[in-house]
Amino acid sequence: MTSLSQLPEFSEGSCSVSNEKSERGAAKYWILIATVVIGFVVWRSMPPQAVALAKDSIRTQLKDPASAQFQYVKQCPANSNMVEGDVNAKNSLGAYTGFKHFYAVNGFSYLSDSQTPLTNNGKTYSYAYQLSLACYKGADPDLENFHRAVAAGTAIAVP
Repeated sequence: MTSLSQLPEFSEGSCSVSNEKSERGAAKYWILIATVVIGFVVWRSMPPQAVALAKDSIRTQLKDPASAQFQYVKQCPANSNMVEGDVNAKNSLGAYTGFKHFYAVNGFSYLSDSQTPLTNNGKTYSYAYQLSLACYKGADPDLENFHRAVAAGTAIAVP
């Protein structure tokens, strides 16, 4: 049997490797907690009804609404009434068409490939461009106002 006098002596700080590992583990734990909290706050800040309304509105424009796949759906930073994202769905032949960008404003949706650009006095105007300005710069997202501005020559042309 080993007596206490035969056991090796440990001084304070002799377990520094163990302490460093536990400190790193604690730091990882707190980083994980902070990430989860921040993610939850961001997720809760977007009105779920706006996203659901946008998805429902987009589905009405698709050949096969049940096949809709959404990604990057988020509320626009400069306009809380707008949602943007990408949608992929099957066409009439049953093949997926690839992700297309969309905007939705108060339940009205716009698929980026569903309208050709307008021209007036040699300038090109795109409603998709107008919507991107509305989403990120706070411009007017109203389609009728866009058409009036194009006709009057006061709309912002595509650069």
